[in-house]
Amino acid sequence: MAQREPIGSEGSEDNGFCFARDATTIVMFRVVAAHKVAIDFRDKLLATTQLGKRFVRHYEKNQSELLSVARKDRKLFEDCVNAWVAVAPFVNDMLAPPAGGNKNSKDIDRFSKEDHAVWVGLIGRFRSGSKSKTFLKVLDELEPELGRYVGLSAAEAVQRLRSYRQGK
Repeated sequence: MAQREPIGSEGSEDNGFCFARDATTIVMFRVVAAHKVAIDFRDKLLATTQLGKRFVRHYEKNQSELLSVARKDRKLFEDCVNAWVAVAPFVNDMLAPPAGGNKNSKDIDRFSKEDHAVWVGLIGRFRSGSKSKTFLKVLDELEPELGRYVGLSAAEAVQRLRSYRQGK
């Protein structure tokens, strides 16, 4: 039986450097970090607010439909990952505001119109891929809710989320 080289040394002629492997590793680390932010966002922020609890319940109830739609459209799945990775730093700031809050207001990250447009586009794609009335109703509620956070800093978004009152 032929002896195998250690993992990570295959196809490498320059002491273990492999562009494809290293680039993939970087992407995986970013996705894992963004996934941790998502879990912390759900457990440490959403689960502590009235509106957040409702959306967590919606997610749990409709998770199979969400995954079913995403499985049918690999590009949708990829675009969701990319959108989440892009917004994860903002969400992370919602969880733990950066130290030294003396930043100039124009230097503070905000939930931009562009971020919002990406998420609205994703919601539309989920809507067009589903026939579930329950899931579609959740998307109809989620889309305008996201619009309430456009232009807000992370701290302002947390304040708005915590001050939510049903019916407003």
